[in-house]
Amino acid sequence: MGFDIKSYITVRRVAIFFGLLSTALLVATVCLAVDNSNMSQKFKECNQKLDVFESFIQSLSTTTTSIVTTTTATTSESTTAPETSASFRNLL
Repeated sequence: MGFDIKSYITVRRVAIFFGLLSTALLVATVCLAVDNSNMSQKFKECNQKLDVFESFIQSLSTTTTSIVTTTTATTSESTTAPETSASFRNLL
């Protein structure tokens, strides 16, 4: 007279188990889909910010190049112009 597993496992208990299992899997799938959607949106926002930052750096590069060219043309000292352009290249 020990523990009889056949009398413990009934159709009702198996149905409840699979119902709970499918509900848990459905909730986990929805959570992952929402999280993935949020990550996709954040990735798009980061790409937009990087595009703006890149255009800012390019505009700085154009401005710095024209300033260095003007400085080199107007002054006789050539040491200030290469230092400015070299330090800008380190920023990129």
